[in-house]
Amino acid sequence: MLEPELLERIRVAVDEHEVAVLLESAGISDRVAADEYDVLDVFDLAVRLRTSTGAPPRLPSPGRPDWYVSSPVAVLRGCLFTVAGLVSVGLAGSGVGRNAAIWVLVWSAVWVAMLQGLSFLGYLLRERGGPGSQASSIAPLIPSFAVPVLAGMATAVFAGPGSGVVTGAALLVLTGVVLLLVVDRPWAVASVVLPVGAVAAWAISGGPINSQVAIALWAGSGVVLAITTVAVTGGVRLTGPVPLSRQDVRSAGPFVVAGLGIGAMSVAVVVVVAPAPTLSGASDGVWLVAAAPFLVPVSIAELLVVTARRSLLAATTRTRGLDEFRHLARRQAVRMWTAHLALMATLALACTWLLPLVSPAEPTWTEALSLVAAFGLLGTVLTAGLLLLAAGRLARVSGLLWGGAALVFLVRLVAGGWSPAVVVVLAFVSAAGVVVSSLATEGLDSYR
Repeated sequence: MLEPELLERIRVAVDEHEVAVLLESAGISDRVAADEYDVLDVFDLAVRLRTSTGAPPRLPSPGRPDWYVSSPVAVLRGCLFTVAGLVSVGLAGSGVGRNAAIWVLVWSAVWVAMLQGLSFLGYLLRERGGPGSQASSIAPLIPSFAVPVLAGMATAVFAGPGSGVVTGAALLVLTGVVLLLVVDRPWAVASVVLPVGAVAAWAISGGPINSQVAIALWAGSGVVLAITTVAVTGGVRLTGPVPLSRQDVRSAGPFVVAGLGIGAMSVAVVVVVAPAPTLSGASDGVWLVAAAPFLVPVSIAELLVVTARRSLLAATTRTRGLDEFRHLARRQAVRMWTAHLALMATLALACTWLLPLVSPAEPTWTEALSLVAAFGLLGTVLTAGLLLLAAGRLARVSGLLWGGAALVFLVRLVAGGWSPAVVVVLAFVSAAGVVVSSLATEGLDSYR
C-alpha cells in the first residue's frame, strides 16, 4: 500500500526510528497507521516494516581524509626540533658560557609551550579556511616574532649581551620552524636550519669555525626564517581571512599547559643528572653520548605516532564494531612501542659501552647505564605525551608530564644530588605513559 519510492527509502534506513520519521513525513499519523494498517501506532508500523523489508545492504563507508604528514616529513619535523634545540644550547655553552646555556634552556622550554598554543591556533585558522587554505590565513600569528627579540633584549639586560643574542636567536629559530611547518613548508625550513646547524655543530665540536661566527650565522638563520614566514603569509596583519576570537585563544590554553609540562619534564631530568660525576663539568660530546637514547627516539617519535594512527584512521572505515577496532588499536600500540623500546634499548647499551671511553671520569658500567637509562626513559615519557596529544587527551598529557616532573624533582630534593633512584621513578612514569597513551588510541572520537 506504500509508494515504491517510500519503500526504497525505508529499506536503506538506519533503524526503526528513521523509518517512523519517514512515515510521518509521508502523512501517516498514529491514527492513519491504526486505521489503515491495523497496528498500534506509527512506531509499531515502523518496526514491522523494518523487519519485513529485510536488512539494508551494506554500503561502503566513505573514505576518511588523511590529514597526517608523510613519513619523510614526519622524520624531518622531529629532526628539525632536535637540531634547533641542540645547536641553540650548544652554541650558548661553547660560545658564551654555561650560564648562557641555562638561560637558553629555560627560555626555550617556556617559549616552546607558547608555540604549542600558536601551532594550535595556526592549524585552527587553516582548517577554517577550508580545503586548500592559503598560508595567509595564519597572518594574525606573525607578530609573535617580536617575542624572541624582546626576550633577547631582556636577557641581555640581566645576563649580558652574549646571553641575550643566543637567547633571541634560539627563540627566533623555533618560532620560524613552528609557523612554517603550520603552512606546510618543511623543506624550506630544512634548507635553512640543517646546513647552518651543521656549521654550528662543527664549531661546537672544536672545528676551525669560531663560535661567535656560528652564533651570528644561527641568529641570521632565525632572521631568514622570519622573513620567509612573512613572505609566504603575505605580510604582518592582525586579522586574517578568518579572525580569531577570545574563545579560540582560551582554547589554546590547554596546549600551552601541556607544552609547559614537556619543558618541566625535560628540565627536571637535566637538573637531576647534571650533578652526576660523569656529567659534572663534562664536554658537549659526553652529554651527547649520554643523551643519545633520548635524542634519536624523540626525533622519530612523530613518525611512529603518525604510522600507527594513519593505519587506524583507515581502519575506522572498514571495521565492523568497537571491539574489532580496539583489537586493532592495541596491536598497533604494541608495534609502535616495541619499535620505540627496541631502538631506545639498543642505543642505551651502545652508549653505556661508549660513555666510559669518552668521559674523563671513566664511570663504571652501572653508573653509565643509569645515566643513559634516565635519558632514554625521558624519551619514552615524551613519546607517550606526543601520542596523547595526537589523541586529543590534553588533561592526561599534562597530568603525566607535570606529575612525572614533580616526582623527579622530589628525588632531587631528597637525594641532594644525583641518585640512580630517578631511573626507578622514570621507569614508573614511562610505564604509566605507555599504558595511558595506548588506551587513548582506542578512542574513536580522536580520529574525527
